[in-house]
Amino acid sequence: MAAPFAAELRIVWVQPPVNVVPKSSPASSRTAELPFPSQIKSGSPANDAGLKHKMRKPGVSLRPVLNRAANSAALVWDGTPNLGKWDGTANLDRLGPRQCLGLKPNSKQCALQPDCKVRNPRRNRGIHLLPRLHHQRHHRILQVVPHNSHTATQRTFVIVDPQDTRTISRSWGEYLHEMKESWSVAQWVYQEFITAESRSWTKRMLVSLAVSVTALNGIAWLAKYLVDGLIRHDAHAVRMSFLGMGVCVLIYGYFDRLQMIAREYAQGANLSQLKRRMNELFFEKSMGQHLQESSYLNTANIERGKGRIEQLENLLAFEGSSSLISLTVALTLLWFRVPAAAFFMSLLLASYLVWLVYLNRNIAEKCVPFDEEFRRLNRWEHERWEKIERVKTCAKEGAEIAYQNRAFQKVLGEERKFWLWFIGKVTWRGYSNRFVLLGTLAYGAWRIWQGDWSNGVFIPLLMYATKVSESIWTIGHIEHQINWNMPAIRTAMLTLRVPPEATDKPNAIELRRKNGVRVEMRSVSYAYAIEKRDLPTLSAANDLLEADSQSVQEFRSAGRPRTANEDASVSPKPMLPVLRNVSFTIEPGEKAALIGPSGAGKTTIMRLLMRYMDPTAGAILIDGHDLRDVQLYSWLNLIAYVPQQAQVFDGTVRDNLLYRFTDEPIAVPDEELWTMMRKLKIDFGDRLTAGLDTRVGRHGIELSGGEQQRLMIGAAAMRKPIFMVVDEATASLDATTEKAVQKGLEEVLGTTMGALIITHRLSTVRRLCSKFFVLRDSEGLAPDESQLEATASSFEELYEISPTFRRLADDQGVVILDSPLPRVPMSIETSESDESMQYA
Repeated sequence: MAAPFAAELRIVWVQPPVNVVPKSSPASSRTAELPFPSQIKSGSPANDAGLKHKMRKPGVSLRPVLNRAANSAALVWDGTPNLGKWDGTANLDRLGPRQCLGLKPNSKQCALQPDCKVRNPRRNRGIHLLPRLHHQRHHRILQVVPHNSHTATQRTFVIVDPQDTRTISRSWGEYLHEMKESWSVAQWVYQEFITAESRSWTKRMLVSLAVSVTALNGIAWLAKYLVDGLIRHDAHAVRMSFLGMGVCVLIYGYFDRLQMIAREYAQGANLSQLKRRMNELFFEKSMGQHLQESSYLNTANIERGKGRIEQLENLLAFEGSSSLISLTVALTLLWFRVPAAAFFMSLLLASYLVWLVYLNRNIAEKCVPFDEEFRRLNRWEHERWEKIERVKTCAKEGAEIAYQNRAFQKVLGEERKFWLWFIGKVTWRGYSNRFVLLGTLAYGAWRIWQGDWSNGVFIPLLMYATKVSESIWTIGHIEHQINWNMPAIRTAMLTLRVPPEATDKPNAIELRRKNGVRVEMRSVSYAYAIEKRDLPTLSAANDLLEADSQSVQEFRSAGRPRTANEDASVSPKPMLPVLRNVSFTIEPGEKAALIGPSGAGKTTIMRLLMRYMDPTAGAILIDGHDLRDVQLYSWLNLIAYVPQQAQVFDGTVRDNLLYRFTDEPIAVPDEELWTMMRKLKIDFGDRLTAGLDTRVGRHGIELSGGEQQRLMIGAAAMRKPIFMVVDEATASLDATTEKAVQKGLEEVLGTTMGALIITHRLSTVRRLCSKFFVLRDSEGLAPDESQLEATASSFEELYEISPTFRRLADDQGVVILDSPLPRVPMSIETSESDESMQYA
């Protein structure tokens, strides 16, 4: 007989998946072995050789099988269950980063949520834990098979994946709690995406709908008098019945037209507000947020959330309201006409709601793994479609088709088992529904047979009871659709409600256009917050296990956007410095190059200068003004940026060249565009089939990589900026084209336009720039030491004073003369021999 589980087990994974294999242990060697430095809650200190902690009772030990290089897991084990001799495995195939498991079975609590139910172990020949965690995905990750058992006793543990907010409710209380949360999400949708105009039209629609439905049901009410009049041969009753029905038809037609018009306006207002507000919430986030939170703040999540919000609005405002009004009107008229039948139908409604909650809760619980697997297969399929070249060149078409078909059939078979069960339950629910309806009609027929009711009563009884039954089914279907849409909407809500960073101050300074601008970086440093999941060692996991509930909740929330209130309730995160104490100045009209190895912080400086984010220390001064005190729009409207990866819009060459921030009408002569294109070698030869109106395709697919980049340089030049930021702009060009583009770029920059050119290819900037900054790697630097290693006006000077530059120059084979090389202004007529000095 298995004893109760009188132990505490917490496992935290902070890196990629690992395998944990419990194994039987003789009574004389009851240890928990950890191959990494870690911390046992009630045991000895950590040591490099591993930990061995004596158990207080005979039983089993857990031995984590971990990847030593990954240093990726922590295990805390205090006590042991007395299960005798047993064996088992832990299946962590689906366990990913930022996932956490924690259980306290003996106290009937969960380490991460105080709601964990322990099932009676005597009924399961072992310990069966039924976790009940709120708002997160659940997976079966551990299955234990005792030696003395013929069947596997399944232990269902919980992992938390913060990237999926899909609900799995394992009790009625949890289901009702989730419905309450869904209501809060619906309120957010109402506040953000429903305008006063939409509410006004929706009210008109609902009033018109109520009148039209009442008029339609009035026809059934009048049918009673028509039938009774026909039986009694009462011509007056028959005429009045038909007259009343005609009036009802006219009222129904008129108000039905009004409700359709109001619905069209309401739906249009909703779609317009949804599109506008989603764009506002998406674009208001800083570029730094878009980069750092790309796992959530991405087009896929936003587009999916947008579609689900639209569905929710239609379900609640249109389909749901229509069904609810039909149900209310039919049931109310039934109470007035046949109270006894209305009582039976009310019982049917109550029982249907119970069935509804039961079935939808099972759908939410059982279908999540199926949905996850289908989405995984879809991602796999789309990735293979997008990378078709690799599949074809590896001759893997047959293998891909076979694997995808096999995997799909497997999950389809598992899903079919559930839906067959669901169909069986729905069939019994349908029987109960129809038998109640049939019983209600039988009761009405019996009362008519007994002479208590007139024959005409049967008509409204039949129509109202049928309408109630149909409306109940429709409302149940709508409730299921709402629940299924909520996770995507909740994810979009958590993402879009994150406050924007790098925003303008109330009295921000507006920069005016002039001939040049002075840019200064003064002791600038930048560090980003490390989430718990990003910590590279086990100490983070150990600290987490000893942390208070707020820290644990922070770990559970890691990876998803947090609100300001949540941020205020958790301890500050550790910071990882990526840029240290950098200071330099670029005078008006000066062209400066930022040189350094990959990872030295060049891109970080570019992002700070474009104000993707704000520095954590120091300041960036624009003509003496702190960039944080300047209107970001006015600064970006004065500069141009050429990214490393070309961002070409689907459209024409003209559209891409003239894309700019200003909203003013653009009237640029074609000759000016052609002149710019000739300078930068944006001619594309035979590709310009329609001149400036040649379409470049989605993502510029009709152009080569070099042509796309030249188009971006041309677009930046057409803005006529006073300062230009160029990030590895010629990295995708061949040597011949690079030289030609450099000539054109120097002409574009002229004498008054300043520039910061970021590169690791020294040939790009040798003759183009008059000032050079060299960044070194920040690793190993003292906290107050500058990452800017050297500033000079020539390569020869840098070669003497900068070890980092010397290494880069030697690696790239750049020839450095013994004496400083005077800088010669380059022009279109520069000879090929002059160029050879740069590329020697």
